[in-house]
Amino acid sequence: FGLKYIYPEGIFSTIFDDQTSIISYADLDKTCESIAKISPRDAEAYRRFTAEGLKMLPMLTSSLYVPPTPQGAFMSLLDQSSQGRDLMRIMQCSMLDLVNEWFEHDKVKVHLLKFACETLVGPDEKGTGMVLFMLPGFVHSYPSGIPVGGSGALTKALVRCLESYGAELRTDATLEKILVEGGRATGVRLAG
Repeated sequence: FGLKYIYPEGIFSTIFDDQTSIISYADLDKTCESIAKISPRDAEAYRRFTAEGLKMLPMLTSSLYVPPTPQGAFMSLLDQSSQGRDLMRIMQCSMLDLVNEWFEHDKVKVHLLKFACETLVGPDEKGTGMVLFMLPGFVHSYPSGIPVGGSGALTKALVRCLESYGAELRTDATLEKILVEGGRATGVRLAG
């Protein structure tokens, strides 16, 4: 349906007032090289931080495709192992707590927080530590694609796909009611 992605080598960058920069690449080694120009110790910390997140990544990605476990049962399950207890602690931290725990240089902290805050949460909000913790694992495991033509290209391709299956899309139409039969949505009634 015409949707094409490009996969850039550089995923995210921060340029500082003094013209130094940090670039997060799809490649972990290149990212560590970029961080090392600012702080060799933080480059090694980033490598360890990423390794810890990668251990949890299979659990997190598998949970994306099933209904969530009730919170009490989930916490009880996590409490049964040291790795689970570490994860519980990270889930309760803020992203700021986590960067202060793992990294030393302010530029490295700013770069990582700026990237993680693209999820539209504040860096000091408790309960956001998991966002930062999982981000490097995702960045270095799954290619970050950008739709050719911008974000609207995805929407346009979806419209073409739906229309090819006979869908009629209407905009600026007021929805009156979703029609349900036998527990399934079967249609919509528009106002008028």
